[in-house]
Formats: sequence, C-alpha cells, structure tokens
Amino acid sequence: MKPPGPPPASPSATAWRATPLLLVAALLAACETIPRTTIDAEDDSVLFPTGRISWQLEARDSEPAEDEPAAARTRTALELDVGYGSGESTQQLRDGQVVQVGGTALAGPGPILVSADLWNADLAGRMERLWPSGLGLGGRVGLRYSSLDLTLRSGSDYAGASDGTDLSSLGFLAGVEGFYEPVERLRLFVAGSLSWGLELSGVASGYEEITLSTLDLGAAWTLGRHVRLLGGWRRVGYEADSVEDYLSDLELVLSGPFLGLWVTL
Repeated sequence: MKPPGPPPASPSATAWRATPLLLVAALLAACETIPRTTIDAEDDSVLFPTGRISWQLEARDSEPAEDEPAAARTRTALELDVGYGSGESTQQLRDGQVVQVGGTALAGPGPILVSADLWNADLAGRMERLWPSGLGLGGRVGLRYSSLDLTLRSGSDYAGASDGTDLSSLGFLAGVEGFYEPVERLRLFVAGSLSWGLELSGVASGYEEITLSTLDLGAAWTLGRHVRLLGGWRRVGYEADSVEDYLSDLELVLSGPFLGLWVTL
C-alpha cells in the first residue's frame, strides 16, 4: 500500500502564489499600452564648432549703368559645411508618463536627463548676389547628412535606468541667406536652412522621417585671401516622429555660440 501523498493545494493557495506573476504581467502589459510622452528638450548653452569649404564655380559682374559706381556681382560655388553640437537638458515626467527611444521604458514621476550629440554635414550648391550698396542675398540647395546620439537617464541623481538610440539620416536641404558687407573684409549675415530626410536604418530604428532646421546670426571676417573666421549665434531644431507606438517622438533644440573657419578654393 502506497503512503498517502501530500494533500492537494487548495484553490486559494494556488491563486495566492500566482498573484505576483499576474501583477508583473499586468504591469508589463500596462507599460506597453501607455502612450509614450514626447521628449521635449532644449539647451541654450551649446558651443558649435563649425567649418566650411567652398569651391568657386563662377563669378561674374553685371555691366554697370552710367549712374552706377560699381557693378553687382553674382557668385556660384559648391560648399561643404560641417557642424557639431552637444547638449543636455532635464525633462520632468509626471505620474503616468513614459518615455522610450530604445529598449528600455523610463516611467515617471521624476526627472530624466536628456543628452544629445548631433553632427551634420551639408553638401550644397550656392548662388549669391552682392549689390554695390553692400547688401546681398544668397540661396543653396543640396543634401544633408545628420547623426544623433541620444541618451536618457532617470533617477534623482541620474544613476537609475537608462535608454538610448543612434539615428542617422540623409535628405534634401534648402537654405537662404541675407547679408551686408559694410567694408571689404567684413560680412554680417542671417542664414536659415531646413532639411527633410529618412532614417538610414529604416523602420528597424523605430523612426523614419527626420527634420532638421538651423538659424545663424553671425559675421565673417576675412583673415587672408582664402580664409575667413566665422562666429555668431546658432539655433538647431531636430524633430523625429516614431513609427512605433512604444517609442517617443523627439523635439530637441540646441542653441548657443558657433565658431569656425571658412576656406575658399
């Protein structure tokens, strides 16, 4: 005769043991269904190193009228512009808000530290017109490549959970510039550009369309025959819309002084 086995577990005991697993599953499911909060970060203390190389294609002077002391000039060039900016910003999440850009969801309430490293390289054709008054107008069209390294950190000392992603895009660029040359060696300018591109890794990154805008207020001082010093203030706006419900949209703004060289060949 076999000895009697252990008594069967009561339904209440089985349910009690299963409760923690059910709670974890419910929390994970809830986290997946909570709409992600847009990452809205801005840093106005960014230093932008920048550089520009121009290959002059054509320069021609208009025939001056009889009462015009000098001729208007038109110039065309192929230009390569490279810029970099790195910034940090804190975003406060309320209870129930969740942000995510990679594989880890960060939930509120509490602050998150948003760190962004942004590179961009523009290859564009440029045409400008300078009138005898010193006023000028220019425009450019071409391609823009951008690379964003984004990191999120949570916790009061930002030592908690973290998340991150790398996004690279290539797209169409258009820009316009107005400038004034009060003396031969100095140019004061305001320039803006807008680009729309596709994320190069496709839907695998969770992001597809990326928009990048720039606004520069600055000056160029001629140091030599082929070299100018560039300086001023720059604002860069970066927007990316996620194609997945579990990822946050991105709205980043970096602004601050820029400094670099402009080389003409």
